[in-house]
Amino acid sequence: MEEQPAASYWGGARDFSFIKERNAPIEAALAKYGLRYAEGGHIYPVSGLAPSRTLDMILRARDLTALTAEFARAEAGLATDPAAALLAACAIIEAFCKVYIEDTPELEMPGTATIKPLWATVQKHLGLDPAAMVDDDLKRILGGLASVVDGLGAARTHASSAHGRGRNAYRVEVRHARLAVNSAHTLAVFLLETWDARKAK
Repeated sequence: MEEQPAASYWGGARDFSFIKERNAPIEAALAKYGLRYAEGGHIYPVSGLAPSRTLDMILRARDLTALTAEFARAEAGLATDPAAALLAACAIIEAFCKVYIEDTPELEMPGTATIKPLWATVQKHLGLDPAAMVDDDLKRILGGLASVVDGLGAARTHASSAHGRGRNAYRVEVRHARLAVNSAHTLAVFLLETWDARKAK
C-alpha cells in the first residue's frame, strides 16, 4: 500500500477532533471511579473539591493552556507529591496574572514576574483593591484574597518543590497542599469570572 502524504491522509488541514470523541467514553468510565485522564497517558484521582470542579469546567471551555497545565499538575500531585501541588497552586495564579496582563494592552508586565508584583498589577486593574471598597464586608473578603496570594507566595518559597531544601526541610502534608490548591482554585475562578464580567460591560 502506497504511503499517503500527511496532508492527504488527514484530509488537508489536520483535524484531531476525532481524538476527543474517541476518548469521551474512556473519560466517562474513569469519572465513575473518581479518576481523570491527563495528556500523555496519565491517570490520576480528581480532588472532588467544588472549586476545582468549577475551574475545570471553565478551563475546558477556554484556551488557557498555561492555567490548564498548572491545574493538571496540582491535581496530579495532591496525593503523590504535595510539594509539587503546592507549587502549582501558586503558579496557577501567576499564570492567570501573566495571561491577563498580556491580553490587556494598557498593562505592562512588572519587572519581577513573581506572584506579588503580578497580583498588584492585576488587582488594581480589575478593581479588587480592598482600600477602594466602600462596603466593609466586601473590603474584608478582598483583603482575604490578598492574604491568600501572600500565603501562596510564601508557601512556594518555603515549602514547595521550587527550591532546593536543607537538612531541616518543611514536610508538606497532603492536607496543607489541598488547602493551598483549594484556595488558589477558588481565587482563579473568581478572577476569571471577574474578567468576564469586566469584558461584558
